[in-house]
Amino acid sequence: MWQVTAIYLGSWLAFELFNRLLNRDQPWLPNVALGLLIIGFVIVFISAYVQERPDKD
Repeated sequence: MWQVTAIYLGSWLAFELFNRLLNRDQPWLPNVALGLLIIGFVIVFISAYVQERPDKD
């Protein structure tokens, strides 16, 4: 689960870097990208948690 969190932290840092370096031709694009990043993080974090749970057999 920590690997997933570290990967998303890296993607957030890359998002911030590109957000600062690229032109702001379309001001809505960073907001949409950040929203998709947050939604994706929640989905991947929950699925990683479910897969890491110990079985109750």
